[in-house]
Amino acid sequence: MASQWFISRAGAKSSGPFTSQKLKELASSGGVLASDMIRKEGADKSVKAGKLKALFPRTSL
Repeated sequence: MASQWFISRAGAKSSGPFTSQKLKELASSGGVLASDMIRKEGADKSVKAGKLKALFPRTSL
């Protein structure tokens, strides 16, 4: 089964689950911001989306 991802944005409810491919599509169309928090299903902690270079390859961190 494909990985499932969840997006959290300040002041909004968490959304998802999304497949990895859908998450990449959302990021390329502006639906995921580098400041959004992303959590993989089963993970204990969320990370900033901007740290996932697969989503934002041109972002210099």
